[in-house]
Amino acid sequence: MRKPKPSSPAPSLRTLLLTTFLGGLALGTASYACAPVSQRLATPLACPRGTVDSAVVTHVTRNDHGSVVTQFDFRCLDRDGGSTEPSGLLVLGTLALYGMGVVLVFAILSFLRRKAALGTVVLALWALGGCQFGTLTQDEFEARYPYAAGPMFSTGGAMAALRTLEAELGGPARVTSITLGPDFVSFIVVKRGTQNDRDVYTVREDGVGEPTPLQTSEHEAVDESFALDPALLAKIPAIVRAAPSRVGIADGHVSSLNLSRDGSALEFRADVESAHRRGSARFDASGAFLRSEID
Repeated sequence: MRKPKPSSPAPSLRTLLLTTFLGGLALGTASYACAPVSQRLATPLACPRGTVDSAVVTHVTRNDHGSVVTQFDFRCLDRDGGSTEPSGLLVLGTLALYGMGVVLVFAILSFLRRKAALGTVVLALWALGGCQFGTLTQDEFEARYPYAAGPMFSTGGAMAALRTLEAELGGPARVTSITLGPDFVSFIVVKRGTQNDRDVYTVREDGVGEPTPLQTSEHEAVDESFALDPALLAKIPAIVRAAPSRVGIADGHVSSLNLSRDGSALEFRADVESAHRRGSARFDASGAFLRSEID
């Protein structure tokens, strides 16, 4: 009579934890590096509050040696269509946590000798997928999210920049101008306790830069300054969407957006450009279209 094979000893808790950690880290790193589509699994933890969609954008370039290099940018889209790019370490850490969960489930099911362990392997392979499956090119991304190519062209991006500025200043700011670009917001701030002294502050996703003094006339009217009301910033997405058609450049995009006084009234000026033409559109403080110009 054949003797039954001795059962394998149960793994120790230390071995299980070490295997889970190393396996999860390996799976998370592979998902981050080789399967950009899996980065979207990190959206609930890595993206800021208010995110409603996410995308991975591919960039194909050539390095100094002539080799083709493909880079992947993970973008979190807010309800206004603006995008932010979370820290790569945060995304990697989130995917590693998911990977640890997959490895732990696989280890437990394997120990229990259940066929369901095969499903865990299939799930992990599905998460890895192909290296560019589900990604968007930059052109596809801009076509699907017309003003998301610049994270500051959204209510959320502009508000975040304003909060960063106010934290730097230690309170509310009065400005004479605010200019938004795809990846920055620039403020001309009237210094407290002065009539004409002004500094330029530029805010990017990594923080606020050092202020640059602005040369102004002694006779320049201080009443050009205004407080930044969130209601003003809420007009940004609609203006960025409408500007190209108002200028008559349907294939164009907004390269910069400025808010300042024109006389006594506040006006937005949206600069629009395409491969062949440039122009601008002006809107009042309520977001109503005023006029357009072609350069």
